Amino acid sequence: MTSWFRHGPARPEATARLFCLHHAGGGASSFAGWAALAPAEIDICAVQLPGRESRMAEAPVTDMGALAARLADAMEPRLDLPYALFGHSMGARLACATAATLAARGLPAPAALIVSASRAPHHPPLAPDLHELPDERFAEALAALGGLPDAIRRSSEMMAMTMRVARADFAALETWHPPGDLRVPAAILALGGADDRGVPRSALESWADLADGGFRLRLFPGGHFYLKDQPGAVVAEACSALFRGLDAAHRRGRDGARPVRQEAHP
Repeated sequence: MTSWFRHGPARPEATARLFCLHHAGGGASSFAGWAALAPAEIDICAVQLPGRESRMAEAPVTDMGALAARLADAMEPRLDLPYALFGHSMGARLACATAATLAARGLPAPAALIVSASRAPHHPPLAPDLHELPDERFAEALAALGGLPDAIRRSSEMMAMTMRVARADFAALETWHPPGDLRVPAAILALGGADDRGVPRSALESWADLADGGFRLRLFPGGHFYLKDQPGAVVAEACSALFRGLDAAHRRGRDGARPVRQEAHP
């Protein structure tokens, strides 16, 4: 199961864990450097999905439910610490599906779900499906999102690998039909780029409908991949959400009540 995760340096003093799920076509390397930016109390655990980077020999998974189930299997031995899930773009939807899968199994719920640059599953699609487009149009769509760095576009071999994985990821993303009663047993923090035309504020706000533990919204300068330009601020916000969730859980245990708070910060 170790192939599912990439950890930073060992943190024996860690008291909580942040699982980080990457965007469609990406990999665990998206979170390189995050461990150095996080407090010593938090273990940063980057998820590596099949079909890319260190798992390139494996076939990517095209079914979101199956992918969430397999990730939940891999996560289960690592739920020895309180944890949160962070997901960017497709990773946000997968984080949501995985949280629901873990809850259905009676396993510990996350202290927080941090969703980035993604609409909630029940929010209407904001663009036509991409995974069945011809290669040229699919590549253009990825480039428009900012998901095709120049180094990849200059290499036919890297383009072929990226397109294969991204198409599978978008298939999983665009064919997922979650149940209408889907809820997340945690507080939700929605993050996004103020200039992300593909995921406007209204799409981020739709996550509030799924939160059983309160909702907050935080916008950063930038577009869909805003987090590449300001990883320190994003890590700080995600870790703060994790600590808030742990504090809320402590208060619920002490007072026997679940506080639900709706907040939105510009």
